[in-house]
This record gives sequence, C-alpha cells and structure tokens, in this order.
Amino acid sequence: MELSSLLHDLHLSSSSSSDKPLPSPYLPPITELLSQLQEKLIGASSDSETSALIGYVEQLFKIADPNWLFTANQDDGWAELQEAYSNLVSALIGCASLPLCEDDCSSLPAAAYQSVPNLAQAVCSALTALLGTLGNGGSRTGLLLVVAPHLCVLAVTHFQDQPWTSSSSRAGARSLHEPQLTKDLWHRYEAVKLVFAWTLLQNCILGVRCLHHIVLNTPAADLRQFNRAEVLYQALFKHLYSTDTAVIKKPPSSLAPSSSRRKPCRHDDVLRLVLTHMEAEHKLERRRVYASALPLYIDRMGVAVCRHLRQVERVVLGYLEITDPPEETSRLKMLEVLQKITKAAWPRIACRVAVLLRCLLKLLVAVSSDGQLSDSVRQKLMGETSLCLKLMDSCCHGDLQPLLRQVDSSCCSSEVLGYLATLTGTTERCSSRTSEHNIFPLKT
Repeated sequence: MELSSLLHDLHLSSSSSSDKPLPSPYLPPITELLSQLQEKLIGASSDSETSALIGYVEQLFKIADPNWLFTANQDDGWAELQEAYSNLVSALIGCASLPLCEDDCSSLPAAAYQSVPNLAQAVCSALTALLGTLGNGGSRTGLLLVVAPHLCVLAVTHFQDQPWTSSSSRAGARSLHEPQLTKDLWHRYEAVKLVFAWTLLQNCILGVRCLHHIVLNTPAADLRQFNRAEVLYQALFKHLYSTDTAVIKKPPSSLAPSSSRRKPCRHDDVLRLVLTHMEAEHKLERRRVYASALPLYIDRMGVAVCRHLRQVERVVLGYLEITDPPEETSRLKMLEVLQKITKAAWPRIACRVAVLLRCLLKLLVAVSSDGQLSDSVRQKLMGETSLCLKLMDSCCHGDLQPLLRQVDSSCCSSEVLGYLATLTGTTERCSSRTSEHNIFPLKT
C-alpha cells in the first residue's frame, strides 16, 4: 500500500484537503499527522474501529520513509516531535489499557477483559513496527528514551499469564523485547538496549532507596541480629563503584557516627573508596555528587579523619582549582569539608598551612575576577574561603596573619583586600590601590 493511499483512506491530510491521494512531496508535517492519529484513536467509538486504526498506524510505521517520520519541522521542533510520538504511543497503549475496578478492594470478572487481548496484540504489533524503524537509525536516542518507559509498562502488563491476556497477546508483548535480546541480535537493536539499560538502572535505584529506608527505620539491635547489618553493608558498598550519578547521589545519612575508640572500621573503607573515586573523576556532574556527599562522611568520621588527611588534602586542592559554574557546588562543598577537617583535626593543620593558604588565596583572586559568577555565588564563595582562613589562623595561634600581610596588593582586587583586612583586623589595608607603595609588601 502506498503511503498517500494510506493517508487518503484515513482521511488525513494537510490543511489543504483533497479528494485525491496526496503525492509524496505534499505529505503533511509528521507532527500534524501524529496529532490527528492520536485524536482518532482516543475518539474511536468501537473496538473494530480502534483495531482498524491501530492497523493503519502499523502500516504507517512500516512503509513510510524514516527521514519523514523522524524529522523535526523546524530547528526547535525536536521537542515537539518527541511530544507528538509520546502522545501517540500513550494513545496506542491506552487502547489496550485495563478497565478500572469499581472500588479499591474488589477485582473485575474475567468477562470484563474480553476485548483487551486482541487490542493488546494489535498495539504490540504496531509498536514493534515503530521500534524496528527507530532501531535502523543511530541518531534517534531522544525518541527512544521518550517511548521506552511506555513500552516497558505495556510489555510487563501483557506478557504474563493474567485474566486480561491470551496466548497471542502474550506473544505480542514478548515480541517487543525478548526476540531482540538474543546473544546474536541484541547489539543491533538500539531501542531494546536503551529499555533494558533503563530498567536495570531504575531497579538499582529502587533497591538502594529501599535499603536506605530499612537502615533509617530499623532499630540498630535488629540490624545486628543474624548478621543483617553485614549483608546490607555489602549490598550498598558495591554500589560505590557505580558510575551512574542517580545511584551514587543518595546521601549517606544512614552511616552511624564513628566509634569513640577511633579504631579503623568500615567508615574508613567507605571514605577511602569515595576519595579515590573523587581524585580520578573528571565529569562535573559526578564531581558535584561526590562533593555533596563528602561533608557528611567527614562528620561521621570525626577526629578519625586524621587517617585520611593526605588524601583529603589532595581532593580538596584539586576540586578548588576547577570551576563549577553556575552554582559552584563542588567548590562550596570542598570549602565546607576544609572547615570540618580544620575543626576536627586542628593539630594536623599547621603543617599544611602553606599549601592550603596558597590555594585559598588563589581561589579568592580567581573568584573576584570571574565575571561569569553571580554576585550571590561570588559572595558566598569568598565568605566561605575567609572562614576557612580564619579557622586556619586559629589553629596556628595567629601565625597566619603575618603571612596575609605579605600579600601583594597589585595582584588583588579591592574586594579581596577587604576580606583580608577583615581577617588581619586592620582597616587601613582597604585604602586606595593607587598608592605609590604596596599596601601588603612582599617579604624580601
């Protein structure tokens, strides 16, 4: 069947309708056609009419040119195209949806599902045709991600032996996934790979959330019984090796505070692994996730963080050097980490003052001259940096102030000089930078 004849039979065309089939160059925009198909599917008055429409949709996906099916009308029309396909797929799946129960306690008799299997089989056949066409192109990932959740729900609903399924409808539901997951063919079906990967990820996220809920809402004595805590720990610890941001971003609030005996324990293993991953991570999204979680780990470790100061120092210095616009989440969290370790392990900070001071001063200068930062973010960064310097000065019993007085004013903005003057307690340092001599002379 020719595409123009198919559209003519459906009475679908562009705004300039005609009694004759449209030639290919005059096909209507695909988004307009999909919207009309959606309206017809929703407004079908009988099962026979619905089945006929689903058959036409299947033929459309089989015989139409993929370049016409999956091409946006305008430069910004990709979102409109995705929405149109999502709505059409939802309308198709709605044709095979189950009738609602009368209340929340009882279920419907088997007779109520009499028309569902045939419609489900037709819908699965049409969607299989869509997947086959989508899978032939490697640049349609966005569309695949849009329709994948709907297909997954439909397949799970209808491939099991239930009152609303038949052997043919179950076979149709399985045809959406199973034939493409064979060892010889799975790598050729982009849609199936995306659906499979998405399902695994969502299952993993749900499992982590469930374990997190169990830990937060179960008494510690019950968790220790029958070695349950060890099982939960091993199940969660292995997910620290994951590279999926959605899996690792769950905050570690289920960690208990470190023992007062300060012996090496699981806290050390977790923190060591997190720091190792942070050092090697280069993607900003995952760096933000790790940086957001680290302050809570430091809180749980307490003074025992001394065992990891060398690695923590490398992470803090590395993250403070890299900008993270627009909110600068990573830098702000690293400044929070530095404040926490300064308070918890202050006797060990004095020997690290030179390196940390150089990094913090460079950060102040860089932030003050960064025109892309908003005023609120800049003020917050500079305020947190000043607080770090103040805490370090307290650890060194005031020995930091002479070093701050040696800062060359020609390298700093007046804003930086104002923060340094606040730290050193001398207001005359904020005077004009046009003076003939340096306000903060360098040591000779």
